[in-house]
Formats: sequence, structure tokens, C-alpha cells
Amino acid sequence: VEGEVPREVVVRLDRGTRIGGMVQDAVRQPIAGVQIRIEGSVRDSGGVAHPLELETVSTDAHGRWSSSAAPPNAEGLRFTLRHPDWMPAMYDGPPAEEAAGGLSLKALLDGTAVMTLEPAIRVAGRVMDEAGRALAGAEVTVASGEGFVNRRTATTDAEGRFQIRVPETGEAHLIARAKGRAPHLQSFALEPTLKPLDLSMSPSQTVRGQVRDHTGLPVAGATVALAGWPSAEQPVFTWQTETGADGSFEWKDAPTEPVLLQVLKVGYEPTSVSTARMADGRLPIWLAAESRFRGKVIDADTKRRVEEFS
Repeated sequence: VEGEVPREVVVRLDRGTRIGGMVQDAVRQPIAGVQIRIEGSVRDSGGVAHPLELETVSTDAHGRWSSSAAPPNAEGLRFTLRHPDWMPAMYDGPPAEEAAGGLSLKALLDGTAVMTLEPAIRVAGRVMDEAGRALAGAEVTVASGEGFVNRRTATTDAEGRFQIRVPETGEAHLIARAKGRAPHLQSFALEPTLKPLDLSMSPSQTVRGQVRDHTGLPVAGATVALAGWPSAEQPVFTWQTETGADGSFEWKDAPTEPVLLQVLKVGYEPTSVSTARMADGRLPIWLAAESRFRGKVIDADTKRRVEEFS
């Protein structure tokens, strides 16, 4: 019957073609642990080609890789290479010309196709206190990518030095945090010629506050969180706590510059307050009760109550 779904579908799979090669650096040293995503394409009934992931493989200790998932002619392939210490790269297989950065069919079939990676950008520097003394054990994070969601973290050594490899270019934030020190935020551009980033961390302050309702009673269990930093469009690190039974909270190692805190509690309207409003070492915060509206819906013609509506 036309349109009826068959009870059994037989799909014939062709045997894959074995291909392979090596991944190396600019001086022809092998790179281990590179993830290689191999993509091909498939055509629909209208003849339109759609990308299809065939397999993801990794290079061995000698930088070599192989796959048996290629189509019989091993053409129309794309290779995407990723490694945390190296810049990502993309190579096209045959029929792309080798002069245009493509890989020859012969090299892929022989297992001699060579792909080269450039080193990731090295973000290095030293963390010191206000007197120029090294700060060991400081946590240094580089936030990069769209929305600064890509995070890579290192800890400073006995000399206050750190090094982080970032496999992308563009704008980035460096965030340093250490016990007894105010968080340090620095914006910079990720580029191959990046110079060392030396930074000084000043003593922190402690932010103490109390959350009360409109009647003056303490609000326990309210969430107090970092919501904004003046020198960044959005928070580049997170901090939050909950108020105690007396509505109080404390943030040790807080920034000395004013930041924005958001306060949330079910049954109350959310509010935001700047730490610049601290007075006598304390930050007062007031929460208003959540607005609630009650009423009923009636039919315009019958004047009867409508029990269900959307």
C-alpha cells in the first residue's frame, strides 16, 4: 500500500577505506594527543550534499593517526584538528589541491599525509603584592571566547610565575585571586606577540551586610551573588552566599573597588545594590515583598466564571 511503512529496511554498508597520516609542529616534531574530527558528506534524494561526521581519532605518541571510516574514493573529506596546547586547524582532503592546503589522495591512502599545527598563545607572567613580593599559590584564570566562557586556570609557583596556553585569538580577561588579596581583573588581546603580564594584587576588603524586609525583620536564606564588575561587561568570576538566620552575610577577599551584588529570595522582589553603599563597614539591603494580584476571569456574554484559560 502506498505510504505504508515497511516492516523491514535493508541498508547496505560499503567497507570503509583506511587512511592515515601524521600531525607535527613547524619543525617537524610529532604532536601526540591531537583530536582529529573527520567529516564527509552525504547527498539527499534531491542531490544536495550534507556534512556527515565519520569518526574522531587521536594521534599516538608518534603523532600518527589512522581511520577506516573513509568512503571508498576517500574524497570530499574535511579534517578538524584540536589540542589544548595548539591552535586549531582545518584541512580539506581530495580533490582539494595540495598547494591550497589540501591533502592528496595518495598521501591519505599511504598513511603519509602530514598536517601541521601552530603553538597556542602563551599567556605568562608574574603575580606580586603591593611591595613587589612574589605571591605563590595565586589562582590565575584566562577567560576567552564568545562571552568569555572558555576558562583556563593555573596556580603561581614559589616565584609567583604562571603560564597558560590558550588555543584562540581575540579579546580576553585575566583574573587573579589569592587569599587576603582583592581579585585582580585585567583585559588584554590574545595574539602571538603577547608580552608577559605582570600584575600587582592589593589587600582585599571584607564586605559584611544584612538583608531585611520592608518591616525591618531579617531575611534568612536569601542568595547574595556577584552581579557586575565596573571594568567588565559581565561578571568574569562567580561568588555567592546565603544569609544566615539573622539575615547577615560576609564576603572575605572582596574587591576594594565597588561591585554590584544581586539579592534573591522566593517571595520577594529581586534587588541589586553596590558595595559603594557600605556604611561603617556594613552594607544594608532591603527586600520588598513580591507583588501578587488576585482576580477572576468571566465570560463577557454569560458573565459566568471561566475556570480554565491560558
